[in-house]
Amino acid sequence: MAFRILCGVMAVLYLFSVVVQYNDPDPFQWIALYLSGALLSALAAKGQPRFPWIVPTLIGVVALIWGLSLLPGVWGRVGFGELFQEFEMESALVEQARETTALLFTAGWMGVLAWARMRSRAPAS
Repeated sequence: MAFRILCGVMAVLYLFSVVVQYNDPDPFQWIALYLSGALLSALAAKGQPRFPWIVPTLIGVVALIWGLSLLPGVWGRVGFGELFQEFEMESALVEQARETTALLFTAGWMGVLAWARMRSRAPAS
């Protein structure tokens, strides 16, 4: 039950992330990523998710590769606290660090969903 609640919270957070993309210079790739996270999280929150484990795995791999490609540009150049000081984009470097963090977080969450789906005894439809 706790996992289903966590999945519901994640679905809401991903939907919030979709909403705040309206002023992003490259919104479509982020909206696609966040909508995917919201959809899979919402399905998992409903109980027996009806997606194969490969779906979150592939999304997670894409997010991981994308995040790792951005990581060298921000590693050691932006403090963790700077990510949350302002909601507006004050610095391109802070924005890139936020994006990197979101991608790596998404990769991790997709890994959790894939693992949970593999452990589920219900067959994927």
